[in-house]
Amino acid sequence: MKDIWLIYYDSYISKNRYFIDEIINEGKKSGLNVRLVTVEDLDNNMYDNLPDAVIMRAINPELSMKLEDMGIRLFNNASVSVLCNNKAETIRRVHKLGIIHIPTITVSLKSSAKDFQFSYEYICSPFLEHYNDTLTKLNENILDDIFMKNKCADIDLSKYVIKSVTGHGGREVMLLSDFYLGNGEFGAQERDASSFYSDKYIIQPLMSEYMSDIRVYIIDGKIIGAVKRSAGNGFKSNYSLGGRVCLFTPEGYMYEYIGKILTLCDFSYIGIDFLYSSEGRPVFNEIEDVVGARMLSECGVDDYVRKYMEYIRIL
Repeated sequence: MKDIWLIYYDSYISKNRYFIDEIINEGKKSGLNVRLVTVEDLDNNMYDNLPDAVIMRAINPELSMKLEDMGIRLFNNASVSVLCNNKAETIRRVHKLGIIHIPTITVSLKSSAKDFQFSYEYICSPFLEHYNDTLTKLNENILDDIFMKNKCADIDLSKYVIKSVTGHGGREVMLLSDFYLGNGEFGAQERDASSFYSDKYIIQPLMSEYMSDIRVYIIDGKIIGAVKRSAGNGFKSNYSLGGRVCLFTPEGYMYEYIGKILTLCDFSYIGIDFLYSSEGRPVFNEIEDVVGARMLSECGVDDYVRKYMEYIRIL
């Protein structure tokens, strides 16, 4: 029987207890001895008895790289963790594939900050000229004023969204106007990941006609299900924040985009998110590494854990 570590941060165990129990139980059926291990418990003594593989459910790229350097197989692997837990780098890589994505300004720490700490990169999207124009109205002087809390030029900041590059589940996302006025705080949802990247934020136009989004669940390069989420309150459609959800069947351009995205890494289990317009136009948003599947369960799809464990068993 293969020995598998299931790694979580201690603070996430209670919220994810059902998923954890399902992985342990389905793993046993597939001949996998899955043991829950917390990031906080990892020490030199534990590394004396290494597992056959790790199911990595903690967002910690540095730890993922360390485990891989020790010869341990990871699901998802370190390359996936490094890419997908940085929204800025994900947009850079998807842009190179020619996929329509949300136009984005990346906000990164300068290597030497003699004058100001941030640098900016504008990543416009194919075929979204209106939103590209909206994005570029935020010139670098305006961005400096926003981050330094100086008096800002006459521009409607409520038409933009700012996100931490490491946030997930709809958290660490707010209107740029609220960020500028100090009406919200990002906190530190994933401290270890945040300290790993020089990219810190992304800024994107608020795309008002894209009022729902699609999450496509992938195991071993195959679509196992997809859901459509609509916003409950405000502009966020995340299920954990009150969004409504129903099953969805990807087709057309979305299916083509998924195929291209899957060339970026050797993905084990991920969620690919698209914004979706009322006319059925998909726009890439992000890739979730540590993805759950409560929305699939809510829609009556409950075999995803079994499929995941069977995939791990045969590798």
